[in-house]
Formats: sequence, C-alpha cells, structure tokens
Amino acid sequence: MLYNDDTNGLQIISDRNVEQVTLGTEGENDLMAWQSSMNDYNNAIAILNQKAERYATSSPYAIDGRCVGSVPTVGEDGTFTAKNTEDVGPFNDFKFTPSSEIEGINNMKDKDTNYTTDRTAMQAIGGDMWTTGEWYWLASRGVYSNSYGCDFRVHRVDTGGGLNYLALCDVDSDGRTSGASSTTGLRPCISLRSDIKVIGGDGSSAEQAYELGI
Repeated sequence: MLYNDDTNGLQIISDRNVEQVTLGTEGENDLMAWQSSMNDYNNAIAILNQKAERYATSSPYAIDGRCVGSVPTVGEDGTFTAKNTEDVGPFNDFKFTPSSEIEGINNMKDKDTNYTTDRTAMQAIGGDMWTTGEWYWLASRGVYSNSYGCDFRVHRVDTGGGLNYLALCDVDSDGRTSGASSTTGLRPCISLRSDIKVIGGDGSSAEQAYELGI
C-alpha cells in the first residue's frame, strides 16, 4: 500500500513491472529522431500514465491508475484524480543560444521533481518498495544544460534502486540534434474506490496479498 489518507485516497502499487514501454527514437545528428523523441519527452508523463491506467479500468475496485513518479491530485471540482500531467515549462535556461531553426526547441517542457512524492512515501513505509530488481520508468522529467549542449531526460529507477535517467533528445551548441530510445518497465499505482478497504493481507508476499472489501 502506497497511500491511505484523505489527501491521496487509497493507492496500492505493483511490486514488479507489468510490461515494457518504449520511449524515444534512436538517431545521432538526426532531426527526425530529435522530433520523435522530443514528442515523447514532452508527453512522457501522459504516455506513462495512460499505459498504467489500463490496469485500473478492468477492476471493479479501482477508479484510476497512474505510473509511479507522477503526482496524485484533486481536481478543481474536488473530485479525486489519481494523476496529472505536470505540464510545466517551457524550459528556457539554455547555457548557449539554441538555433531558432530547430523545430520545437522553444517549446520543450521543463524539469520537475514529481518522483519525490512517491519516493518519500515509500521511504516512510520502509523496506524495499522503491527497489524491484528491475528498471522502471518514473513519470518525471529532467533537463541538463551546459555551454556545449542540452539534453532532455525522463527519469528511471535502476535494478539496485538508483535514480537514473534517459536523455531522450539532445541538442549541442552547434545546432546538431539527436534522439535516443529505451524500452523500460512500467510500474503502475492503482487508486481504489473510496468505499474499498484492505481487510486482509499486508502485501508483503503472494501468500499475504491484499484482500479487498467494502
């Protein structure tokens, strides 16, 4: 169990990856690869959340699903929603002057710290919730820029639980653009209906799987 409170509702998280998700397109000094990877970078949180949401729609107990690393929110109407897209930006802290001829360069979304909400919750619970022994995506973005270039990242967790990233697309100070790709695991977090309670099990093993009821 990841959350069980008035702010975030009742949420449970998978203890392993449920599928592999590919983001980005490989291509060095390749404008088309840049464009494809740029789109995946800008839409990464929505892409990962939509993939995770499918694991909630088939359950009578669930109201929504999201990728770990996104931030649970409450909508303006007060209705609980399991996720948002964190559409922050645009990023404008280039350490060099990017070429205006590069399509989309001025519309890149900014970095965020979305993943810290879930990581803090896991650390508070203790144990090895953060580490699954597999790589998995975090619905959170990062950006690194210096005088030589800039890369736009999507965060991941590695097999040992270390915070990692994939630079999906990058541009150097000479205007050369590239894209990268990775197929990495998806770890969903499922939000349960408000009338659902955990009535048995602690989720520590298959024998102690959560038992849900009203």
